[in-house]
Amino acid sequence: MKKAYAYLIVLLLVCAAALSALVCCVKPHTHQAEYIPATQPNCSQEGSSGYYYCAECGKYFSDKACENEISKEDAVLPKNDEHDWGEWKQTTISDCTHEGERTRACSRCGKTETQITPAEHTLLYYGGKQPTCTQAGYEPYLRCSTCGALFTQTDKLPISQPPVLPAAHKPVLQAQVPSTCSAVGRKEHYACSACGKLFEDIACTREVSLEQLALPLEAHTYNDEHICSACFAPDYDHYTPGLKFDYVERKMSLIGLGEAQGDIVVQPYYDGVPVTEVAELAAAEPGEEHTLTSIILPDSVTAIRSGAFTGCSALRSIVLPAGLKSVAESAFTDCGITEITLPNGLENLGIGAFAGCALTNVTLPEGLESVPARLFENCAYLKKVTLPDGVQSIASTFILNSDVDELVLNDNDKFRVENGCLLQNGAPNSVLIVGVNDAVIPNKVSEIKPYAFAGRSKITSLSIPSNVMQIGEGAFSNCPALSNMTVESGSFYYYMHGGCLIEMDSMQANAQEKLLFACHTGAMADLSELEHLTSVASYAFENADVTEVILPDCIKTIDEFAFTGCKATGVTIGFYITNIGYHAFENCALTLKYNGTKEVWDFRSGKFATDWNPENLQTECLK
Repeated sequence: MKKAYAYLIVLLLVCAAALSALVCCVKPHTHQAEYIPATQPNCSQEGSSGYYYCAECGKYFSDKACENEISKEDAVLPKNDEHDWGEWKQTTISDCTHEGERTRACSRCGKTETQITPAEHTLLYYGGKQPTCTQAGYEPYLRCSTCGALFTQTDKLPISQPPVLPAAHKPVLQAQVPSTCSAVGRKEHYACSACGKLFEDIACTREVSLEQLALPLEAHTYNDEHICSACFAPDYDHYTPGLKFDYVERKMSLIGLGEAQGDIVVQPYYDGVPVTEVAELAAAEPGEEHTLTSIILPDSVTAIRSGAFTGCSALRSIVLPAGLKSVAESAFTDCGITEITLPNGLENLGIGAFAGCALTNVTLPEGLESVPARLFENCAYLKKVTLPDGVQSIASTFILNSDVDELVLNDNDKFRVENGCLLQNGAPNSVLIVGVNDAVIPNKVSEIKPYAFAGRSKITSLSIPSNVMQIGEGAFSNCPALSNMTVESGSFYYYMHGGCLIEMDSMQANAQEKLLFACHTGAMADLSELEHLTSVASYAFENADVTEVILPDCIKTIDEFAFTGCKATGVTIGFYITNIGYHAFENCALTLKYNGTKEVWDFRSGKFATDWNPENLQTECLK
């Protein structure tokens, strides 16, 4: 047996020597490596670190030259648990008290996994309700839409009902407000910021009213003007209460007398604002009950608006403020005042401001530069007017139909008073603006303004100088005693005929004359012989004291108000009449005789002005 082992060993040594000799005779191995790019392993395949692999020799290398051999473990990355899971699918639905289950599977290897879904409420938010002063509220809470269980909003703890917010007032301290002479103060108290109720105590158990909290007013402190120096309230022991005030065009104004009557004193302030104007129609009394007898306006008033005291026939006295700047149109129309003092600061007087008043003597203030139309119209008792020395314009109607005896004007370069006539200076002749009772027209007058002598009851005669070239409308109207008028010889513009003043036409070839004025002769005015008289001017026969008027056939036009109030029993007009103006025969009781046929008269009269024919006017056609 030992000999057999020895032979075997010898045989093996011989074989090894032969194999070694054979290897030494074979050529060296060249690697043919393939690059395996880097990939990540997952649940179904190995990954690669990025290596070179020689399939012939089965070795792994990190480089292309196959000089750096690496192990298979460093080259090949083993599979792992990186599954490609799909969507969860609910296999069993959970509810408020039972768990559920869901599964998902890997799309590569098909492996599945399972999860338990816990039991869970489906909570919905419910807003709270704020408490009021008398009703409780509650806090916000959560409620399960499945089982209806309630939970707190923040901690989601189960509750049986929403947390209650108790009802309660919200007191805010109101500090005491002391009273003044114009404002009521308030005691200290608490006011609920929610409901607005007032309480004496912070616990809001003792409710009070504003009247109970009110503190009495302090007394006024009146100054020398009888006005409170703190709040400007008037002392009604001195001023008249009940008057009405308001803003008119942003100015505090007296707008009405309210229940006040008799003697009135107007306060200078209202609601702390100076009263600067008397508004339009503020004290006007158009009816028969005239209660205002006197009025004192405060120094704060600078303007009296139109019609402010219109119709106050019982008003006998008024005190105007020294600072008054403007008196508007018709401000004192038809008032009963017999005298008035106009302050020197007055700058503007409106048309008809004192028309129809009972004034007897008026002095216009020095600050006034313009005397407006109809300022003292129909002032039956007015006898004397003193004009300001600085006056620059004067309307010829400023004393229309007022029976003035005297005009006074001193030291004025533009105007002068001569022989009872107010004249506007001129070279070589003057313009007659106004004439008063017993006036004598100066020789160098070239023009007489409209209504210059209208309404003077004492003028009995007038002589028109030969220099006069123009006489305005109604210059001598409503002069009931003017029975005699002459025109000085040498006049190329005027002449007298049948007691009437006739204006001549300078166009001799086709002369057209106008009858301007009829004297109050008490006799017939026969003008039938005048071949060029074509028109009768306005107011020519106003209130004329004549028995009858005969106009020539050539008369074509009778102007408005031409015969108003005429005392004649008959007026004869010619065949060629074509126009009769408005109210031409107003207040007349006469027979109008037409020197033509009824057919022609009916045709002509249909074209006359509306209201030319009063109801008591009778007509007669002579042919």
